[in-house]
Amino acid sequence: MQPATAEVLATFVKTGGKVIFVGKEPYKSPGLIDHRTNDEKVRQAIAAMKENHAARIFTVEVPTDDVEGWFRNIQQQCSIKPYMNIDKPNPFISQIRHQAKDKDLFFVTNCSTDNRFVIQAEFPDSKGQPWLWNPETGERSRYPGTVGNDYKLTIDLPPAASQLIVFDEYTRGKDVPALIEKQTADIELAGWNVRMQHINGMTEQRTFTTLFNLAADESTRSFAGCLFYEKVIDEDISSFSRLDLGRVFGVSEVTLNSEKLGCRWYGRHLYDIPKHLAEARNKTLQVKITTTVGNYLKSSPDNIVGQKWTRNQRWQPVGMLGTVKLL
Repeated sequence: MQPATAEVLATFVKTGGKVIFVGKEPYKSPGLIDHRTNDEKVRQAIAAMKENHAARIFTVEVPTDDVEGWFRNIQQQCSIKPYMNIDKPNPFISQIRHQAKDKDLFFVTNCSTDNRFVIQAEFPDSKGQPWLWNPETGERSRYPGTVGNDYKLTIDLPPAASQLIVFDEYTRGKDVPALIEKQTADIELAGWNVRMQHINGMTEQRTFTTLFNLAADESTRSFAGCLFYEKVIDEDISSFSRLDLGRVFGVSEVTLNSEKLGCRWYGRHLYDIPKHLAEARNKTLQVKITTTVGNYLKSSPDNIVGQKWTRNQRWQPVGMLGTVKLL
């Protein structure tokens, strides 16, 4: 530890902060220049903190496999009151808090590309009405699930999803729309004509009876570029309002009868279907998936830089895996 860092920590503890050393406390400085003098400065700063503010200095064991349980015990041992309590914490869910004038902001993320998590979260120190903000459009919706001033929210995080939750003084506005899971008579879409536009300039036309992970098939494992999934929908879908692409690995863009429905590059790939398109007959649906290039680099032995970056990575899932449904 640099002596200047040790001095800053000493000031932090003096003003009321808590310092936790994991495994052992620092006692040396980096580098060889004046190392004995700097080592002694570090040692003295740490010793002074322990002597003068022993109640705010903690040394804990190195974590084992149960990191969540380890940190839970540290919170109890060090009397750390969290500003957000999660009923079922796991390594894929992370959050960060910022505070501005009259606002309390939480950014919650699900880093898993495979799993969806529904958590119950409490915000004991936050005041005001919780809102879900859309940072892309600026739209804000009132978050349901509050009980008096003890805020308990049900946060639904699909794979690779995030939420920006803001507490402020405003109370009037529309509620967060319910997340549609399925209907009693939904429609599953199968049978796709697929144009594979490879990054190397080659284009191939194929028919997929069922959707699959391109990385799981030897003939498509190295694909990178744009996939255009197309099909004609001749069923009456006037009673449906959304298109759910299911599991998608890549950036999706959807058009229906050449009208753009939007773009999704994180979270649930769910699209609203305008009523006039739902009522049209013989609708042409196109889903464009833009992939990453990792698998292509991994399968290109002549690309020295690409091999260096990908040789220790596993084959990444690619494409639209579905199930694609109208909801």
